[in-house]
Amino acid sequence: DPGVTDAIRVLHVSDIHLNPAGYDLTASLAKQYNVNFIIDTGDIVDWGSPAEAPQLNQIATYGVPYVYVRGNHDSMAIQAKVASEKNAVVLDDTSTKIDGLTIAGTGDPRFSPDRETLNGEPLDKAVPAQAKKFLAMIKTMDPKPDILLMHDPVAASVLDGTAPLMLAGHKHQRSITQLKKGTMLMVEGSTGGAGLRALEPDKPTPLEASILYFDKKTHKLQAYDEITVGGLGLTEVNIVRKVAPKAAAEAEKSASEASASSSSSSPSADSPGGGQSSGASTSAGAPVPTGSAGPTS
Repeated sequence: DPGVTDAIRVLHVSDIHLNPAGYDLTASLAKQYNVNFIIDTGDIVDWGSPAEAPQLNQIATYGVPYVYVRGNHDSMAIQAKVASEKNAVVLDDTSTKIDGLTIAGTGDPRFSPDRETLNGEPLDKAVPAQAKKFLAMIKTMDPKPDILLMHDPVAASVLDGTAPLMLAGHKHQRSITQLKKGTMLMVEGSTGGAGLRALEPDKPTPLEASILYFDKKTHKLQAYDEITVGGLGLTEVNIVRKVAPKAAAEAEKSASEASASSSSSSPSADSPGGGQSSGASTSAGAPVPTGSAGPTS
């Protein structure tokens, strides 16, 4: 079970949008799951204003590295504030290595409150242009990254095949996609329940975050916990652990090979003491039994 002791645990949050409940959830999950570090894929505030900056002081209290890429609601001043906090690691066409995992990230080139872009491109072309610039940077990396970070996944296909895993946000809705060239794209929902936008739909937007479990030797994603908390005063909490597709496929292959080996070395079904062997397999995305899905102390 990768959730016990033999995995690197990473908390993925995104789109907190200045919601105090989102910051509290981040702190609580980091402590309860004893994570190695936190990844934030942007929109940590709502307007990018100086008045919002004091909320970011709590980054230093999380007690673990806080890896951050800028979202389209985060100004450069907010990025600088994050960078000034203890334990914070800001990635902006740069990379870092934590607990053996190599992580590369790029900031969003747009600043939506002012309808501006940082790379001089029109709003609808800014992210694809930034992705191409980021791709050029990734190609120079040795070793290649284990994880890519960007806020808006709209240009994910540009980076497909350059890393096993890409983490993003922006959509306020969790999704997982296996891209054509092998990269797994994991888009987190809004850890802040979309901020004030939670008031717009009939049903409150939930607070969402994920715990990712990486193998310490191979650095491959083994499993992940999808954590969902009811928004706007709702108290329902749902935790589902899922096996990463590639890890599930490898487990099925190993089980199949073990079963075949056992069958070839065992007596036939009509011989004394013989019997047909049966193997168990875990399909990709199947929840692990509830007893192993929770945090550890």
